[in-house]
Amino acid sequence: MLMNKRGNPMSEIIRPQINQVTGYQPQANHKDLGTFVAEALGIITKGTGDASRTGKEYKTAIGYFLEYLSDIFENELKGERLAYSETIKRRTVWGFRGNTKVLAHITPAVFVGFHAYLVNKGMSERSADAREAGVKTFLRIAYGANYLNQDFANKYQFKIYERKKKTYTSEVGVRLSLAQIRKLLDTVDTSSKKGRRDYAILYFLLSTGLRRSELCDLKFEHVKRVEEKLIIEFMGKGDKKRIVQINQNTADAINDY
Repeated sequence: MLMNKRGNPMSEIIRPQINQVTGYQPQANHKDLGTFVAEALGIITKGTGDASRTGKEYKTAIGYFLEYLSDIFENELKGERLAYSETIKRRTVWGFRGNTKVLAHITPAVFVGFHAYLVNKGMSERSADAREAGVKTFLRIAYGANYLNQDFANKYQFKIYERKKKTYTSEVGVRLSLAQIRKLLDTVDTSSKKGRRDYAILYFLLSTGLRRSELCDLKFEHVKRVEEKLIIEFMGKGDKKRIVQINQNTADAINDY
């Protein structure tokens, strides 16, 4: 249970303020909380849900928030946990239960306590801020579904969530010319083993377009030969499957190392 600096349960401090502002307000078209979380993630991630990295981050933030609400509304929920998690193959998997009616109970006093709850769990201020921002996005979607208490929505000036549209039209990044690529590769001293390693890494990145993090995560099992072609098959940004061919010059650079 979350405690304040005086050692008193936060739920006992916040609950009286909740009861002064709102009771359990019936709202139209309520649904299973897990269903609504899945719908919200679909809206945020354009349909990929928690299969994308962004979706997983939002789901984790929502999970912590509903876990926090379970503590705050422990008496009202009669001990039922709105969120639960388990670790499967080193990944935390979240599940949800209950009804969206609980979202009508959120007040400014409740939401303010969420940040302290995260810090109390050992998160840094920066991580807590990021989780809090993710929850605000989720609550904006809940506001659009008419699930929030109006006083709470007014306090934070919630607007119905709309995904931001990309405004840039030019290509991201700068493309190197062939002369610039040659000049870059010529700076590497290939007479040493370290130099041959650096040359192979540079050549690999330049020829495949992989990100630095993707290169660092590669393993031997990601390299395959298909119809006399050498390819790498791996999970890239957003947990999307990528297949990239390795040309002969790149293979030669690796073999030289």
